[in-house]
Amino acid sequence: LFMQANPLSGFLLLPYLGWGVFAAALNWNIYRLNPGAGSDES
Repeated sequence: LFMQANPLSGFLLLPYLGWGVFAAALNWNIYRLNPGAGSDES
């Protein structure tokens, strides 16, 4: 969307995409490595 209006603005959004992918991967790995977290078992 931004790339069509102004290519520079599209390129400036790439770091946000990178950080979003990094944060999603980090959260997924934390979730995967803690299988019992969040359950109601005491």
